[in-house]
Amino acid sequence: MKRIPFQAIRWLLIIGLVLVGITAIPQAIEAGTPGNEAIFEISNLVISPAEADTGQSITISATIRETNNISGIYEGTLRIDGAIEETKTLTVGPLVTEEITFTVSKNEAGVYSVKLDTLTGSFTVTGETTTEPPDSSFPTASVVGGIVAAVVVVGLILFFLNKRKPA
Repeated sequence: MKRIPFQAIRWLLIIGLVLVGITAIPQAIEAGTPGNEAIFEISNLVISPAEADTGQSITISATIRETNNISGIYEGTLRIDGAIEETKTLTVGPLVTEEITFTVSKNEAGVYSVKLDTLTGSFTVTGETTTEPPDSSFPTASVVGGIVAAVVVVGLILFFLNKRKPA
């Protein structure tokens, strides 16, 4: 069997890498070049009802439109009184308009400010402040986490004690 010279193998590898690079360039340009990204326009903030009783559901929605003829994922973060209430992702096709909707309820009376991207608004909650009783049917996550941590620590102690005993 005839051996292939090292130089020939090296050139074959170089040509293969160049071909792989050439086929990968258009995909990299399409995925990462500025201007080839979805651009979203948000409008029409609707808060319904604008006045609700404590504990009553309030729907907050807005219109999302992709304006750069490229499909993309819009991430909408709803803030109430400056704090993040909820984040949702929405896939929006090229030049398509979609609606993003959130549902909230508040147990304290007051006026709440709403911000969704660049849109702002507010709603009012009236009535007596209500508190939800804690669910006492199942231990809280911190209790369960503490139990799991204690079991792990005891298991590690027993493991190392058994390892130290001479045979």
